[in-house]
Amino acid sequence: MVTCTRDDVHRVLETEAKKCDPARGSLVCLSLRLHVSGAQGKDFKAQVERETRTILTGNTRTSDSLLRLEGTPYYAVLLREVDVGDAQRLCQRLAGLLEEVDLAGEITVKVDSHVSTLTPDQSPQTFAREAVAGLTARR
Repeated sequence: MVTCTRDDVHRVLETEAKKCDPARGSLVCLSLRLHVSGAQGKDFKAQVERETRTILTGNTRTSDSLLRLEGTPYYAVLLREVDVGDAQRLCQRLAGLLEEVDLAGEITVKVDSHVSTLTPDQSPQTFAREAVAGLTARR
């Protein structure tokens, strides 16, 4: 987990988009907003992040990057060489699993998500800009 500024996230996404080989699968950015509330919410956030990484690592064929946008509840998850449908299913599964987490009824986790996919006609700059916009869009 890396904590980044908005510009850092944009730079990482743009760099990955430049390296992407469409023949091997899509570059997908899942934008997650985690709402963790309850008496133990603050302490629990690290556990939510660990769970997120575990779920993603166990469900992707290639390495992933989990970036946290500093000072916000937003996370960008970069998946390389994946099928877009797989990425969307993964996002739904992640949301479902995290929302099931409950520590003695004191913690609530909700996940909002947005999927951005690099298309063949997109420039790396456009992909990065749209993914960052999706990351911080009000949902």
